[in-house]
Amino acid sequence: MPNFIAKKLAPPFRLGEKLRTSREEQGLSVETLSLQVSIPKEHIFSLEENNFNKLPRARVFRAAYLRSLASALNLKPDLVLKQFAEEGGWDDITTDHPAESFQNVRTRALSVLARNLAIAGFIFIFVFYLAWQIRGILTPPKLEVFSPLEGAVIKAQNVLVQGQTESETHLTINDQAVRPNDRGGFESPVDLSNGINVITISATKKHGKSTTVIRHIIANIPNIPINK
Repeated sequence: MPNFIAKKLAPPFRLGEKLRTSREEQGLSVETLSLQVSIPKEHIFSLEENNFNKLPRARVFRAAYLRSLASALNLKPDLVLKQFAEEGGWDDITTDHPAESFQNVRTRALSVLARNLAIAGFIFIFVFYLAWQIRGILTPPKLEVFSPLEGAVIKAQNVLVQGQTESETHLTINDQAVRPNDRGGFESPVDLSNGINVITISATKKHGKSTTVIRHIIANIPNIPINK
């Protein structure tokens, strides 16, 4: 009965080892090979070290690199591509076609554009709001006096002062505080004495800007002597 002797088989070379061994056998450095096949040397290092996830994430580029290297190193391109696939060289590829890659790049570009437009819009709104607030601080408050008219002759002991201002202002009529309504409207009676009366209406913002309207009213009240 013949004796069978177990033969110890050498472990198969991984693709990276094959590429490196073939390169060294031809006396080529990585830099020289890089110039010869127009492939960045960092990608050659990644292939020789089996770090496939560091390669460009497009099938067309990886396939072109492998075919160029196989031809330059006297290896069979189809076998190199087959072993590359068996060792998971395509596993981290999410798009198989250049058009899909372009579509993804376009989608990302549109997303970045939308984000930048949103940021620009926010900045514009913030600057506009800030400018509006500053303008509100620096601009005196609106104040309109509807009645009485300047120089009016009144035959009564008082006159009703009516007008419109801004709702958040401090309003005084002859130094007496008057509260405007929610819309800024106001009215308040003012006592008169015979002769010329001066009515001073002032609206002041909380930041100090103020607007003043003065009315000169002539009171001709029967049976009351004119002030001298």
